[in-house]
Amino acid sequence: MGDDGYEALGNKKADEKVRIEIGWPVDYDKLPVIRKYTFAPHVAPCDDGKMRVELIGPVDAPGGNGPTNGMYALQKALKKKIKEDGIDWLTIKPLPASKGALPWFWHWDDRRYAAWWDSEGLPFIQGPNMLFTNSATPRIDWEECALLDAKNCRAMFCHSDWYKELIEKHKGPDNKAPVITWPYPIDP
Repeated sequence: MGDDGYEALGNKKADEKVRIEIGWPVDYDKLPVIRKYTFAPHVAPCDDGKMRVELIGPVDAPGGNGPTNGMYALQKALKKKIKEDGIDWLTIKPLPASKGALPWFWHWDDRRYAAWWDSEGLPFIQGPNMLFTNSATPRIDWEECALLDAKNCRAMFCHSDWYKELIEKHKGPDNKAPVITWPYPIDP
């Protein structure tokens, strides 16, 4: 229901057949949900037969921690490669992913969206920095479990052999994605 629908609800007279109760309905998980957009409606699928890959979640500047600095350095190297080699199938953009594109989720802020994407049966790539908010406690929350078990994941990236072994050890049996080690470039 859009905002105009809520306004219309406020203008209606009380109906004796209906009693309003504040709080979540008992069966809230069965309520119909209408998604206005699953994909970015303004982006057309490619006509040249190539599948577009969209690295979701640009990192605008180095941060105050190792993962953000590593992501910034990797993104900087990828942007340079895209420009120098004229790579037209890879872009770096914020959500939402475009229809017909293969999203590459690599930022922990997008874990929930990536888990939802998998639940829709859509292919994607993940990592680095999607897993192990606490590497001492793998499978710490439902998002991490969903990403480790992701049936529609096509590849998983990590930056070290240690993480590769940890992912392989805790990956679910339905997740057949290869785990690829890709060390971060050094960028002071």
